[in-house]
Amino acid sequence: MFEPNPIWLGGHQSRLEDCNSVFRRYQSLLEDWNRAVELDPCVQTLEGRGNVKVELYDLQGALEDFNRALELDPCVVGILRSRGNLKVILGDHQGALEDFNRALELDTCAVGILRSRGNLKVTLGDHQGALEDFNRALELDPCADGILRSRGNVKVALHYHQGALKDFDRALKLDPWAVGILETRGNFKVTLGDHQGALEDFDRAHELDPCDVGVLRSRGNVKVTLNDHRGALEDFDKAHELDPCHVGILKSRGNVKAALHDHQGALEDFDRAHELDPCDVGILRSRILRSRGNVKVALHDHQGALKDFNKAYKLDPCDVEILRSRGIVKVALHDHQGALEDFDKAHVLVACDVGILRS
Repeated sequence: MFEPNPIWLGGHQSRLEDCNSVFRRYQSLLEDWNRAVELDPCVQTLEGRGNVKVELYDLQGALEDFNRALELDPCVVGILRSRGNLKVILGDHQGALEDFNRALELDTCAVGILRSRGNLKVTLGDHQGALEDFNRALELDPCADGILRSRGNVKVALHYHQGALKDFDRALKLDPWAVGILETRGNFKVTLGDHQGALEDFDRAHELDPCDVGVLRSRGNVKVTLNDHRGALEDFDKAHELDPCHVGILKSRGNVKAALHDHQGALEDFDRAHELDPCDVGILRSRILRSRGNVKVALHDHQGALKDFNKAYKLDPCDVEILRSRGIVKVALHDHQGALEDFDKAHVLVACDVGILRS
């Protein structure tokens, strides 16, 4: 059964017809390459067929062709790079690293392979090694805006904040229409506390691509920080229209609705988030439960709130706000001993938190 390459679909089912047209074209190419391999199973024909199989998302078949080609000639840099990229997709990171290393031994100036190896090192947590690869790549091609963005991200991870900002700025001078770089720089400005600067980047990115869900969500979150809850709600509404199953957007919109005293609407968003991902046991899940519990408190459903806080506490027993909120609910339910225990636990976690009262 044919499964379209996700790159063709781009996340939009409406592109399926175009995708099928592309598939038919590549299927025809595959038939030609099959015939070529039958006639002459050499490096070039195996590489060509392998590349077509990648496009058809026959990854194992492509890997077999690249392996056969490299058995015939282990020094073809292009095939080593292609096989390395394929191994990354298949999750064989060590094998990919070996291919990239071998390719760079053969061609020390291959910018694309330096970028691929740098990205892989990021995945492996070797940020310093990745930085060295990106530095070398940019020495060879100073105008590669994509590599500048990647290096900027690595510098963020290494806490080289000013260097990261310079890379993002330089990348945007080279390509002022790069939505991804604008979003990345905006998110970085958020971490630096420059919320107004971040908003300007998100506004520009939204002008370039009004349907980018990530930009809408990031801009909405910044507007919340700037106390523009109405503007944030508009962004979250639009993002939800584009991606109605995004749990994080539902949570963010629910919090904004609660801030605007639309408690019923907030509860509906938190309930929907829970329906979409009821088995998530992560921090996001505990925060959704905490938010929903707070909304239920506002709706005077103290028993329902207590259930949510209990579930949230099991997921994240070190969240002071969960303990504090649960303690307040227990007070409302006249469980003063239980409330005192929660406030004590919270006090131990953050002894100086003036919001925690034991009386």
